[in-house]
Amino acid sequence: MKVLGVVINQHLTFEEHASAVARSCNYHNQAIRHICHLLTTQCAQTLACCLILSRLDYCNTVLPGIPSANIQKQQSVQKSAARIVLQEPR
Repeated sequence: MKVLGVVINQHLTFEEHASAVARSCNYHNQAIRHICHLLTTQCAQTLACCLILSRLDYCNTVLPGIPSANIQKQQSVQKSAARIVLQEPR
């Protein structure tokens, strides 16, 4: 079930929500990566904040207590966004 953009299951694990957010953010990371060479660093940072970090921050108050694997997914997305903005290699 999806309520206000948060995927909820019967056990309230929020694993599906964390995976959906990571998948959506990875999509936007790739989109920014494709056009990053055309953007200034400031513009790329603004895009990353608007498209990626806002999705990660939305409803994160429901996430305490989720498994660390799901937190690592979101941290990976955030690190990837930082690398894209700064145009750094892995």
